[in-house]
Amino acid sequence: MALLSVRSGVFPTLDILIRHHKDMLAFVLGFLLIMIMLPEHAIGEVMVARCSQSESAYPPALEGDTTLTIRRGQLKFPARPEQLQPGEFVFDVPKVSQGVLPNGIKIFTYEAREIHAFYFIVLVDAGKIWDPADKLGLAELTARCLRAGGAGSLSPDDFDKQLDQLGASLTVDVQRDYVRFDLICLPDTAPKAVELVRLMLTAPRFDVEVLDRERQLLRERLVREDDDPAEVARREFRKLVYGTTHPLARTPLPKDVTKLDRQDILSFYRLRYFPQAVKLGIATAKASEPRGWEETFSSWTTKNDIATTADRSAVPADKSPAYHGVYLAGKDMQQVIIRLGHIGRPRDPRDQAAVDVLNNILGMGGLTSRLMQTVRTKHGLAYAVGGGVFEDTPAGLFVAIASTKRDRAADTLALMKDVIRQIIQNPPSAAELETAKRDAMFSFANRFVSPPDVVVQYLLVDLYGYPKDYLATYINAVKQVAATDVAEVARRFIDPEKITVLVLGNPDVRAILEKNFAPVQSWPPPGGRRREQERN
Repeated sequence: MALLSVRSGVFPTLDILIRHHKDMLAFVLGFLLIMIMLPEHAIGEVMVARCSQSESAYPPALEGDTTLTIRRGQLKFPARPEQLQPGEFVFDVPKVSQGVLPNGIKIFTYEAREIHAFYFIVLVDAGKIWDPADKLGLAELTARCLRAGGAGSLSPDDFDKQLDQLGASLTVDVQRDYVRFDLICLPDTAPKAVELVRLMLTAPRFDVEVLDRERQLLRERLVREDDDPAEVARREFRKLVYGTTHPLARTPLPKDVTKLDRQDILSFYRLRYFPQAVKLGIATAKASEPRGWEETFSSWTTKNDIATTADRSAVPADKSPAYHGVYLAGKDMQQVIIRLGHIGRPRDPRDQAAVDVLNNILGMGGLTSRLMQTVRTKHGLAYAVGGGVFEDTPAGLFVAIASTKRDRAADTLALMKDVIRQIIQNPPSAAELETAKRDAMFSFANRFVSPPDVVVQYLLVDLYGYPKDYLATYINAVKQVAATDVAEVARRFIDPEKITVLVLGNPDVRAILEKNFAPVQSWPPPGGRRREQERN
């Protein structure tokens, strides 16, 4: 849990707070209106859809009743992979229809009789990776101003009032690779609600007062992140692996956001918000007549003739991190967070099934993974431990993570390194392989729990350029994974000799680490500055 520290100049003015909470109140009232107006059997569907937008979608371990199931129409499956019964795993990937408007917008539509709300998702290729190096935070600030700033002749308050009157909820989420807008409303009010979304995307106002408020709120959130040890460790480890200036490691400072102005927002909007950069996802009940979404968005004819590409700087092909060794980032805290690893793998669907099985065996399979079984269950050294090989463009991370006591830091680190060496030297047993494959198939099926989840899977497949049949063939690909495949991807994507280590904790842990891992270097390196030192 993040620790909230009060600092001069950190919090917004009273006026900003009042306006911010007014927006939140409008959202809550709109959402409650949906709950009241929806039929009883649809309420759970909306709740699942809202919760499923979290990146941590894996359900917690169940206590007591182990018969609980997740249902989607006529399909149902257990709420946890350990509840799966022996036998063939069967899961039919829901089908969506796909189309392209004359202006280049791609539309993915999922229609099913059991859907009782209307879900409309806009995915825009305008994520944080598009931030200019000298204007970090611009992508997120633009997206948040877009949502909060009204549109056309509608002021921010009038825009939200119209959403409220329609019983609609409209949210925004900014990721590294994309911006996602989610609209939820009743089917009967969908045409008007979708028109409001179109107006927001095509005729934003970007009022100065909204920019000032959203900039201050973003700055406040960035400051709070510095009090979250897990976030600090995640951010600093990426710099250790990629280098402090690499696009995959860059993060905005509060002072970076403060410098952004309305002209920056307008320039970024014109650069990244145009039809060819947009994908639409729709989940709705089956209809006998056309819905008309094509006509609504076909009128958007903005063109971007500027040839631009996101900054995807190359990484070393041999997986070498930018900084190699054991580094200690001092922070006044009782526990220690350990992150170790190196550069991971590029996005490649051909490896995905085998890598997912490998990850479950190594550290993503919960209580059955080798890291958990060895470091926590057998030796009791860590509160939490896990890890795996992850993809990105041009390459993701191989990372293992643990949280432990200060006096156990060296023992925990040594054991984690040993488990990683063993994953290369010792292929999985038949039991390990079977459990990991079933976990991978269950986790995949769990991505399709709610109607918007279904559409988002197809949107992301298209965004990342995966084959159109990737989702339909994934389960079979996992079933075909053999122990030799797991060993092969482990050798390709994990190199114990290239591992670099970041330990976040009290400076006195240095003496403990140096008994086994000398020399322990300070992070950041001489002449560098951590973000906590540049808050303002």
